[in-house]
Amino acid sequence: MCLQLSRKKTEKEVMNPGTAPFSDTFVMPHFVAHVHAAYSRKPQLSKSLWDAARGSYLFGDNSSVKVRIIPFESSGVAAGDYVHVEVKLMEGRTPMQKNALGALVLEQVATVDNFESITCEVLDLQPFYFKAAKY
Repeated sequence: MCLQLSRKKTEKEVMNPGTAPFSDTFVMPHFVAHVHAAYSRKPQLSKSLWDAARGSYLFGDNSSVKVRIIPFESSGVAAGDYVHVEVKLMEGRTPMQKNALGALVLEQVATVDNFESITCEVLDLQPFYFKAAKY
């Protein structure tokens, strides 16, 4: 797809073109990073994911952003130090928004360390299957 813009849009306009209003169900993102248990910079990695969420302008005031670091003991992947990030969102973002968010996650995680591999997948959660409760 080729996009042609008549004027240069701001980063905020590109990431959030106003496709849907912000609501509790719309803004609910989960950022889950999988990294080796021995990796020592987990707090910095967590902050980089928060920075990506904030920089995307997709999640309102970011109060519903959830970030988790999931350590693993062993891996069958040839790469040494690597991180894989899953971003789980309620449906409603455009492919362009999701692509830009994934690129922003890769960019922010790359500032933390010299990982041999960084991967990111942005996944839509279907409202029918996702359930949440506040207690």
